[in-house]
Amino acid sequence: MLPLLVLAAAFAWQILLMAAAVNAAENAARTGSRAATRGGDGAAAAMEALPPWLRDDARIAGGSLRDTRVSVDVQAPLIFPGLSLPAVRMTRAAELPPSS
Repeated sequence: MLPLLVLAAAFAWQILLMAAAVNAAENAARTGSRAATRGGDGAAAAMEALPPWLRDDARIAGGSLRDTRVSVDVQAPLIFPGLSLPAVRMTRAAELPPSS
């Protein structure tokens, strides 16, 4: 019974990590788009908005004054990184209207 509870807890923790990664990617995309609409570097702002544990494998597209749509692609962290599972990547994008 105890091994089953440990497995269920590990599975629940993995789901929470994935949800946190999606939320962080969405927030970073909005931050990058907001910076781009104000004339800043949206890609840099999006990367800075990501938590450090997601920055290593993050990919960011867009984020210029001409392209205010920012797309943030992150790799979901695994609670058992030694496992040879395929990488789970999640992408979120945001495009805010230009500020007047």
